[in-house]
Formats: sequence, structure tokens, C-alpha cells
Amino acid sequence: MIRLHDKVWIPQEDHPEINFVGLLIGPRGNTLKSLEADTGAKIIIRGKGSVKEGKLGRREGPMPGEN
Repeated sequence: MIRLHDKVWIPQEDHPEINFVGLLIGPRGNTLKSLEADTGAKIIIRGKGSVKEGKLGRREGPMPGEN
């Protein structure tokens, strides 16, 4: 099995008025789930705004595909 990975940088600094993370995730995560189902890809969103406030995420270690 071949595993590929790529990073896509979002130009948040150039367009601060656009909530890119919200657009990618969609209501209840439906947009993200649909993108994953249609493409067969695993999509991981990292960075500011990717975790709801009050939730604790992983603090250290590589993300899947970053070995």
C-alpha cells in the first residue's frame, strides 16, 4: 500500500475575515466527512481554530503521516 501525504497552507493572514476552518469542517463536521468520503483521503486540520474552546487535544508527538 502506498501512503501519500501533503500539507495545504491556508492564507489566513491574507484573508482574516474568512473562517477557513469553519468552512472546511462545516456544520457538525458534515463538509469534512463528505470530502473524506468522496476522495478517500484522511483530512487533518491543525492550528488556531481547529479545536473547540475548552477541549484539550494532544500536546506533543507527531500527527499521523508525519513520521
